[in-house]
This record gives sequence, structure tokens and C-alpha cells, in this order.
Amino acid sequence: MFSSRRKSASANVPSRSGPSPQTSTHEAPQPNRRGGRLVPSIISGDLIISGNLLSGGELQVDGTIDGDVRASSLVIGEQATVTGEVLAEEVIIRGRVVGSIRGLRVVLAANCHVEGEIFHESLAVEPGAYFEGNCRRSEDPLSRTEDVMIAAQQDYYAPPQQPQPQQHIPAPEPQYIASEVEPYPPAAAPAPEPDEIDDTASAPVVVKDGRVVVRRSPAK
Repeated sequence: MFSSRRKSASANVPSRSGPSPQTSTHEAPQPNRRGGRLVPSIISGDLIISGNLLSGGELQVDGTIDGDVRASSLVIGEQATVTGEVLAEEVIIRGRVVGSIRGLRVVLAANCHVEGEIFHESLAVEPGAYFEGNCRRSEDPLSRTEDVMIAAQQDYYAPPQQPQPQQHIPAPEPQYIASEVEPYPPAAAPAPEPDEIDDTASAPVVVKDGRVVVRRSPAK
């Protein structure tokens, strides 16, 4: 009897079965893409950066950078100025760069101004571009190994420096100070020779004008 009640009571209990709680998960925001490519980072024209700049993706520079710039792909705008080394797989220059450029593909657009050395695998120069410096094709322009080899070759073939002749500086002449010196007394007249002594006063016989004159001593 008690067992039947327990069974009926358990049968009348409403079931609490419902949807199981689910944990919410949020995916990390993915970087914006444009046509399957990452949107480039932009350095606007009102920015001035002093120091090195490193990016793992595309970079567009419209401002002023005083330092080295490294990126996967780099575009330097018409109003941009970069003073330092530029290194990227693809480099497009429309502005001003003063320093060395390293890239697999380098494009000097019209109206650009470049001063320095360019190490490239492929180089394109549009009409109107200004370039002053040296350009060298390299199989691996992103490496600095060739710089060491080039510097060693330049040092090997450089003419030896001649020692500069030493300038002869004459010794200063001694300066004499004038002092008051007493004049020497006049030299005495030389004594007369014995032949020049007038002995006519003592000689008893004197020859004078061809005549012999006997001089007598005065009487005492």
C-alpha cells in the first residue's frame, strides 16, 4: 500500500528537463581584410617619428620618419620623408628617401627623390624620378652579407695611403738685448824704434850738412 503511493507520487512530479546551459565563446577580432589582403598601417602626414619602425605587414608612410623602416610591403607617399635605411620585400617610393634601400622589388615612381644606395632584385624607375647614388643587383638584397664583401673588396683595391710629409718648423732665432757697454780706452802709441831715437845731443861728433862738427861737452 505504501509502495503504490510512492510510485504514484513519483509519477506526478513534473519533470524539469530543459535545454542545458551553454557557455558563450567570443572569437578574437580578426584584422580587417580588403580583398583577401590585410589593410596597411598608415603613418599620416601630421606625424613625425624619431626612431626605428618595424611592421610585419603592409605599411604606408605619409609623414616624416627619422630612422630605419622595415616592413613586408612599404609605400612611401608623395609628401613623406624618410631619413634612414628602408628594407622591405616590395618598396614603392613616391616621396623623399635619404639612405640605403633594400628590397626584392623596388619602384621609383615619378617625382620621387632618392639619395643613397639601392640593393634590389628587380628595379623599375619611372620617368621623372630623381635618383643620386649607386644601385646594385643582388640575389638576396635583404641580407647584409654582400655589404661586408663589398667593403672588403674596396679596402683591398684601395691604393695605400701615402704618409704625409712632416712640415719643418724653423727654430726661433735668439733675441739679443742691447746693453750699455763701456767703450774701450784708446790704444797707446807704439814706442819708437831704437833707430829713431835722436842721439845728436849725446854724440861727441856729429855730421851735419856734409860737415863734421865736434861737439864738446860743456865745462864743468
